[in-house]
Amino acid sequence: MGWKCSMIIVERPDLAVSDEQLLQELGLAPFATLQSRALELAVGSRDTSIGIGRFNGRLIITEGHQLTEKLERTKHPAALLPYELTLSRLFPGSEVLSVACHSTSNYAMHSLVKDGVKLRYRRIDCDGKALVHGTPLAEEEPIYTRSQMIDGVRMFRRDEPDAAYEYTEDQLMEDFTFEVAKRHLGVRLDRDEAEAVNDVELRMYRLDPRRKLIPKGMRTWDGELATYWMEDGVLVALLNDEERTVSKVMRSVELVKEITGGKRLPVLMLGGDRVVGTREAEELSNEQSPLVYSAMAWIRGGWISRWSENRSFKQRQQAVPHRAFAKKEQAMAWLREFR
Repeated sequence: MGWKCSMIIVERPDLAVSDEQLLQELGLAPFATLQSRALELAVGSRDTSIGIGRFNGRLIITEGHQLTEKLERTKHPAALLPYELTLSRLFPGSEVLSVACHSTSNYAMHSLVKDGVKLRYRRIDCDGKALVHGTPLAEEEPIYTRSQMIDGVRMFRRDEPDAAYEYTEDQLMEDFTFEVAKRHLGVRLDRDEAEAVNDVELRMYRLDPRRKLIPKGMRTWDGELATYWMEDGVLVALLNDEERTVSKVMRSVELVKEITGGKRLPVLMLGGDRVVGTREAEELSNEQSPLVYSAMAWIRGGWISRWSENRSFKQRQQAVPHRAFAKKEQAMAWLREFR
């Protein structure tokens, strides 16, 4: 599948903006909170998670190309994308630097904005086609000093003075990406010198439209397998698509006990249509659910309906009333009888 990198860096923002406000302003809410990751892992992630962290006064955002994708495809290099306008508005006077590269297509892009003005844009791909705007950055110059025109094609060499000119411009995608990012990180992320930066913990989030199901103002608990809240004496579990494993199921059971104070309560399970889990995890779920739930309900379809057909579930759940419903209102009315 190749390697991808996508990152946005804001230079020494003067104003303190919370992660929640930042995600809302960028159109990435409602969001789910995920487990933190080191920058080294977050920057090359292939999923759609958003990482937010701070290093040396800089704001660092890693993302799965939700924000930079249109920037990568633009035909108007001087134009600003909505997210660039938003960050310029939130952090006046600060440079907003976006970098991205894809190893599968030898693609590299960087874009520099300040106070709503595009100072520099550069994009090149494996076809050798370049789209540029503005004056070259100082960080680009050392790379071009290692080039010369050969038979009408600009060829590049590595750092060694006696190295051959054997690389085309698109093959130096990582050089451009990491040299330009060094403008604000101070080091190249692909070098040993970057250990301290790569270890910086980023708080991870994911756009999750399903969270619109959570009533406004409701206190929630985020677990590895679901987000929970209490609604009219009923525990509601908004399931995510994380793979069910024994360790995750056990930690989820402990979280439920913490939320309910150890009392068996009725539960309504929502979502989780694409859930997969190991056989051992399903058996553990079947074993533990009668210990924490007084009744179980879910909306028809998806993984929960398939799970309920499991023989082990049927054998163990005889003591726990359980039903599937077409609508949440119907399920809640039935569950309230078991509070």
